[in-house]
Amino acid sequence: MFIKYSNTQLYIETIINNDSKDNSVFFLHGFTGCGKDWEPLVSSLDKRFNYYLVDLVGHGKSDSPIESNYYYIDSIVNQVKEIIINFSNDKIILAGYSMGGRIALNFAIKFDSFLRGLILESCTWGINDENLRNERAKQDEKLAEFIGTNPIDKFIDYWMNIDLFNTQRRFSNEMLSPIREQKLENNKTGLPTH
Repeated sequence: MFIKYSNTQLYIETIINNDSKDNSVFFLHGFTGCGKDWEPLVSSLDKRFNYYLVDLVGHGKSDSPIESNYYYIDSIVNQVKEIIINFSNDKIILAGYSMGGRIALNFAIKFDSFLRGLILESCTWGINDENLRNERAKQDEKLAEFIGTNPIDKFIDYWMNIDLFNTQRRFSNEMLSPIREQKLENNKTGLPTH
């Protein structure tokens, strides 16, 4: 299902287990991911909850607008708020992984009254040391340039082989192939801006 935010469309996959707009859990994926990444987990969770798997702007089936203002953290937090308002009347549980976790943290600070719980996986608030933060910004700029100047498949192959995902190398090609194909569905316009 798509939700309109300003002049862009955001995609949310819904897994509805009951007719209530209470007991809702919203999931935010990591960089190059999409809401579908959460499906294996959600299939084994409590059926008393409704689950909303969000494709963040620039990812999955959501739009990848050219305008950079859609990708600022405050804008993304407001987009998440709009999504939540469309689906829930009550406090929700917000879960985020990596980049999605950082968005969830920012959401919790700005809109804590919306939350009944917060689940964070593999995320931090940010880098405290200024030198390390500046170095990371330079690395991110190089990555954005790489994304912008290469086909999406070359970037996804590079991204899936960085040391951070070293443990995935133990998986079979049969297991990794659908993950790669899903990442290839991203529009590379939205990726360099995150």
